[in-house]
Order: sequence, then C-alpha cells, then structure tokens
Amino acid sequence: SGSCTPWSGDPWFVQTADSPRTSCGMHVALLILAAAWSHASKPGTTNAPPVVPSEHLRSRSPTPTRPEHALPSAPEFVPESWTPKPWGTVDPSGFVRRVPRGKVAPATETWLNPLVTPKPTSEWWENMVLSKSDIEGNGNGFIIPYIVDPKPYGLKIAVPFPIAVSNDIYENGFDTIVLVCNLGASEDFEGGYHAGRHDKLTVDLEWGQPGTAHMKCSLVRGSPYITCHYDGVSPSFNAPQMLESYTVDHAKTPCDGSEHLGKRFEVSFIQSDETWVLYTEFEVNMTCRNDAARMSLDTTEVYTGTVRAAMANNCTVGRSAFHCNKRPPADPTAPVFTKILDRHAHVFPVSAETRFAVDEEKGTGAVVYHWHKKNFAGSNASTPLLMVQMAHHWLAGVKGSTLAYPT
Repeated sequence: SGSCTPWSGDPWFVQTADSPRTSCGMHVALLILAAAWSHASKPGTTNAPPVVPSEHLRSRSPTPTRPEHALPSAPEFVPESWTPKPWGTVDPSGFVRRVPRGKVAPATETWLNPLVTPKPTSEWWENMVLSKSDIEGNGNGFIIPYIVDPKPYGLKIAVPFPIAVSNDIYENGFDTIVLVCNLGASEDFEGGYHAGRHDKLTVDLEWGQPGTAHMKCSLVRGSPYITCHYDGVSPSFNAPQMLESYTVDHAKTPCDGSEHLGKRFEVSFIQSDETWVLYTEFEVNMTCRNDAARMSLDTTEVYTGTVRAAMANNCTVGRSAFHCNKRPPADPTAPVFTKILDRHAHVFPVSAETRFAVDEEKGTGAVVYHWHKKNFAGSNASTPLLMVQMAHHWLAGVKGSTLAYPT
C-alpha cells in the first residue's frame, strides 16, 4: 500500500519548460518541504508564495563539488573551496550494538556492480533490491502514479486505489493478482534483474548484461509512462485480464493471434476497466492473443529501441468500482488523457538532478529539479517533457512547468 492519490483524483499533468530550472511535483517529501519553505515568512508578511531573487539565493548541494551539468540560469552553486561541516565528530558505532545478519541479508546479485560501495539507504526504490521474496508485492516501489514490482521477466505494474478515506486518513492499496499488467520480454534472463545507475528521482533496473541481449527499465518518479529500453530482445506486454478492445495505430484490430505492424498499440481490459497504450520507437510486428485468463502482446522478432507504456483511462466503460465517479454501472470517463499522452510519448527522462537553494534573509527556500531527457529516433526533441504533479504541489506555486490538464 502507499499514500498516493488515485489517478482520477488529484494528480495533474504538467509539461516542463525548456528552462534548465525545471521544477515538477513528483517527489512528495521534497515538494512538501518546498511548499513549507515557500510559505515560510517573517511576521507581518503575506502568505503568498514569495519569488526568491537569484541575487539573494545561496545554493546548497548534496556534494561539495560543482554539478557536471551547470545550470546557466540557476543561482550560483557551492564554490569549489567550500567544505560542508560534519554532522558530528563522534563515532556512532559506540552507541549501537552490532547485529549479525541472517538469511534475510540482501543478495548481492541485485546490484549491477556489487563491488561498488557504499550502497544507498532509505531510497524509495530500496525494496526492489532488498527483496527476493516470493511474496507478491513484497519488493514493490511507488514511483507515482504507478506501483511497480520487478520480476525475472520484467515489471509488474499496478494502479493504486483508495481503501480508507476519512478526515485524517487517506490510504491506498493495490491488487497484485488480477488488476495488474506486465511489461517485459519474452526471453528468460539468467540472474534476474540488477539495480544500476540511480539518483534521487530515477533508478535503472537491468535484465541481462550490457553488451549482450538485455533490457533496461528506467523508473522515474512522477512519469505517466513506464519506459523500457531493449537491445536484441523481444518486448512483451501482458495481463491476467480479458480484453475489451484492441487498436493498432488507432485502427480497431482483432486480437486473434494474427500479426499487425504498428507503433501504437491500445488495449482496454474488462476486469480493471483500464485502457493502456503501448508506444514503440520503431515499427514492430505485434501478435495479440486473448483468452479467458490472459491477454498478451508479443513482438514476433527481437527488437532494439525504446518502448513506453501508459495508463490512459481507468474508467473506460464505467465498470471500475475504484476509479469511476460513482459506483458501477457508471458513466465512462472521457478519454481526455489519450491525446496528451500521444503528443508527449516520444520524449522521456533518463536522469534528474535535485538541488536546493535558500534565502536566509527572507527565510525561504526552493527545491530545483533538473531533468535530462532523450527522444525517439527521428522525433521532435523540443517537445516538452510530460510529468504528473499532485494538485497541492501545483497550488504551492511550483515554477518552471505549465499545466497540460487538471484531473
């Protein structure tokens, strides 16, 4: 379970500006902190979020060195000579007793390079590399707006839904058996998956070894898409659900085991009432199969390129008990997100930098997100990056993004 807001509730689509000072509402903890800083003011001042002039900002970085990608319009960062003060000078090992690790110690094979130390702790994706349990959902991570659970074949993906709502509590849950879908590959990857490059907002999970046939999924907090990169393997998208409808490049298509060439594949499920869209960087031949227990989309040959999947609607025909505006049978939700997702699907984030700036004189501060992005081959690289943002983050005055659509 997690403490997010359902897709049909608070998240808003925002498209980030081309300015390197892009700021988006993905990382809940950081944005709540940013909102608190933005509203902090001296007695007698207004409660409106202040605009912090760059000349009054003194930036702080998690590391004492200048970032590799300098932000030309951002405040000046930490000088090379600056050395952060230590949290303390006393060895903390003297205050705790050593606890021997048992069989539950994390397996080293979940790290792409297990010899590199130290490992990050308390990260949002840590469950994915610490858990090798067979218990469904035990290694999941909430990447906002999806919950993902890495498996030997790829990613199991779920959309959270509210299970407890009151004045004080908003609790979400997710199904691990039926109301899920899977994005991965048809091949068997010996050794499962590994965690590779990571930062505060993204992590790369890799199946296979670089230089050979392998798959890499970049998990990005706040992205409305799940993005995976394939190198000589066969993409597969499937779900333990029955199919409501199937289209290839917007044309209604029978799902009868036949092959169809395209770059955009849309499926609607009966059980979850969700509509998902699969985007491929290059044209592929896809075989669609559907029976009472499972539907699948599988390429007929190995593929090298990027594939993105996005949930476009979770009240497609009014059948969902969790996401429709009223109990079923309900009026279906208009597919307003589909065109927005189509328009931005070819541009995707690959990494992010998180930086902090404070104005000690005014008692205000800011969290700056800088996204590094790529695009499908031959597509328009200037298209803005599409992300998801919580409504209360937008109302707090997040800068550097424009609202594409409020849900």
